[in-house]
Amino acid sequence: MKKSTIAAVAAAAMFGFGAVGSAMADTTLSGFADINYNAFHSDAEEGTFGAAGELDVAAGDDSASVRFDLDIVDVLSTNGASGAAAQTAGVDVEQANVVLKLSDMLGLTAGIANSPFGREGQDATDINFAGNGLLFAQRPHNVAGALASVTLNEQISANVGYINSLSDITGTVNAANDVVVTVAANVVDGVSLNLGYLTDSTDGMNGDMINAYVNLGLVENLDVAVEFLSGDPVNGSGNFDSGYGVVLGYNLGKASVDARYETTTAEGAGSDQTQFSLAGNLHMSDNCVVRADFTSHNIDTPTVLQTANEDTLTVQMVHSF
Repeated sequence: MKKSTIAAVAAAAMFGFGAVGSAMADTTLSGFADINYNAFHSDAEEGTFGAAGELDVAAGDDSASVRFDLDIVDVLSTNGASGAAAQTAGVDVEQANVVLKLSDMLGLTAGIANSPFGREGQDATDINFAGNGLLFAQRPHNVAGALASVTLNEQISANVGYINSLSDITGTVNAANDVVVTVAANVVDGVSLNLGYLTDSTDGMNGDMINAYVNLGLVENLDVAVEFLSGDPVNGSGNFDSGYGVVLGYNLGKASVDARYETTTAEGAGSDQTQFSLAGNLHMSDNCVVRADFTSHNIDTPTVLQTANEDTLTVQMVHSF
């Protein structure tokens, strides 16, 4: 090979690696591992370990960015780790979207994204308990479509989304679309109010839903959240009708004590549920938390005079990166 050819190949290779390096410089990799131990379970085998996690890739800048989140679920994670209790072992796409900043006030997210509807976060890094609560289980966690975010000022912001039918997030041909609207307002220092409305055009889930919650931080180191969620289920469906919850968290510096109480009612022959969780969280580092969570879950089905109670004690370690 001629020297000129070798030089050209070398230059092209350097240019290619440089382009890749430049792209990689704008790419961030993050995620977490979620390890849990089922120390006590009133209705199932005890002494089992489970594992789950998440791998997130993001690239771009403030004007345009792309995000891709993968949930990694272990079949042993049956105690609600990362809110993944109902999932089977494998990998699920949590988010895959492009975010555009159209102006200082307006942004657009297109693709699959976390739903803006509801209070509780989806991931183990977003909550102070070993699993998600009852209200979280009744609403969609991710939506597929286009979401516009509007920031009016420092006190008021909103989201408006035109999304795939909640009964079919993959978008079956000729499926109806749904709409989600949320408004957040910082009322005064330490008090924020959030309102949400979500349609269910096919009545395949819980019907149109309304959500309202308030976050209170009026007492030093004490956080309080109160949430209400209602649906409009089809008569005879037995689906979720309404529910409310209260969450308390007291910050002790490197540790916290958190409590959550939620109750839901169902239409017709459905089951009414209550759940209480008490968790202690110890931060081993900025990225690692160890928690112990006691949860008592009661299910009451009046039409068949049946009541079930489930108590669990879970030890969990979550490490993010």
